[in-house]
Amino acid sequence: MAKQKQKKPAQGNKKTAPRTGAPRTSAPKVGNVKASAPKPSASKAAAKAINAMPFGRKNYVFLLFSVVLLALGYIAMIAESAEYGFGVLGLWVGPILLMAGFIVGVFAILIKPEEESSTDS
Repeated sequence: MAKQKQKKPAQGNKKTAPRTGAPRTSAPKVGNVKASAPKPSASKAAAKAINAMPFGRKNYVFLLFSVVLLALGYIAMIAESAEYGFGVLGLWVGPILLMAGFIVGVFAILIKPEEESSTDS
C-alpha cells in the first residue's frame, strides 16, 4: 500500500477566511473608505459650532413678531361684530394678518443667523 500524504491543517483560526493577499486591517472597510470611530475634536471652532444655538437673535425677533401677527389675526376674526364674521375685520384684516404672520414665521426660520465675531486669544 502506498502512503498517502496528509494535508497540514491551516494555520490560524478555522473561522477566518483564507488569505487573499490583501493586508488585514483592524477596522472593517466600507466601500473604499476605512470605517473608524469618531475622533474628539480639539479645535475651539468645532466645539463652538456643536454647542451653538440654531437661531440668532434676529431669528427669534422675527419669530416673536410672527406670533404677535398670528394672534392679532385670530383676535381680529373673533372680534368681528357682524353676523357670522362677514365684516371687514373677519374677511379682510384678519386673514391678511394671518398670512403676514405665517410668511414672517417662514422667513424667520429660513434666514441664516449672523455669526458672532469674537476676539478670543
